[in-house]
Amino acid sequence: MLEAFLWGALASGTLLLGAIIAYMANPSPKMNAIIMAIGAGLLMGSVSYDLIEEALKLSSLLMVATIFFWGRLPAMLSIWWPSVANVADMQSKRICEVG
Repeated sequence: MLEAFLWGALASGTLLLGAIIAYMANPSPKMNAIIMAIGAGLLMGSVSYDLIEEALKLSSLLMVATIFFWGRLPAMLSIWWPSVANVADMQSKRICEVG
């Protein structure tokens, strides 16, 4: 119980430290997005790692890998699709401007 409290205090302390730095440094929106994306990715990775470890105790590696892939696919598509759509939109605007 004490160990969980200390880890929670450490995580909360880094959050507070990050807020103070962000307030004083006033980072650009792009830098803010990069930092948030890294933090979110690390959080998702740590949760996934814990869940996969437990799933491997209960099921085969092939089953866990398959389910993990199909569960991750919508997130990968949600990242990939807007960039593809944006490129297609930019190309269509460029064709209209040229033509």
